[in-house]
Amino acid sequence: HDSSVTEIDGLLQLENTTLKMQQPTITLTNLNGQLAFGRESWHSKSLKARLFDSPVAIALERQSENDEQIQVKLSGVADRVYLQNRLTELGLKADELRILKQLSGSTRWQADLDLNEVNGKDSTQLRIASDLSGFVINAPAPLGKIASEKRQLRIETPLSNGSANSSTFQYGRIVSGRWQANADSDSPQLKHLSLRFGSDTAPAVLEESVTIAAHGSLKEIDLGEWQNFLT
Repeated sequence: HDSSVTEIDGLLQLENTTLKMQQPTITLTNLNGQLAFGRESWHSKSLKARLFDSPVAIALERQSENDEQIQVKLSGVADRVYLQNRLTELGLKADELRILKQLSGSTRWQADLDLNEVNGKDSTQLRIASDLSGFVINAPAPLGKIASEKRQLRIETPLSNGSANSSTFQYGRIVSGRWQANADSDSPQLKHLSLRFGSDTAPAVLEESVTIAAHGSLKEIDLGEWQNFLT
């Protein structure tokens, strides 16, 4: 033990605090709870706040002064409007989110936000997961589901400004996808979207020559139902 090093051990009480993050741009309001900190680390596992005007639970952790990663865990509840607004912010437009009009109900979600600094540049990754329990999806098979049915949805996307990396999603064992948005614009625009249907675990691959591409296989599909659904 080095007696010349000052030990710091404290507890910060947050009451209706506003926390703003610049990259990615996130504002937490009505932040309440306790933040424990030491000389080289800090953490909290029981914060409550509002994000996009909806209540969320938050856990924060930075393990050491030299740790270039801050881990943020969030959880909350989403409905159709909430989900549509978040996906629009990631570069998808309303006409590209037509299926969201067929959603009703609400579901719980969890998110992991890794705030990294690599070679002096921010490298932020967001991972979102939900079993969609409570959501009704009024779509033809195999996309449709009832409220009591669980179906895993996973989304992973980079949030660093100017990033050219693509985002991915997985919807059960039915469809996976990868998309890329123009991150150089203040209003992101979809550049490429690739979908892969079926239980094949091969990831979707972006095709530079087309905006939207679809591959894979389905055991059975009702073309009449899908025509009515898409028109």
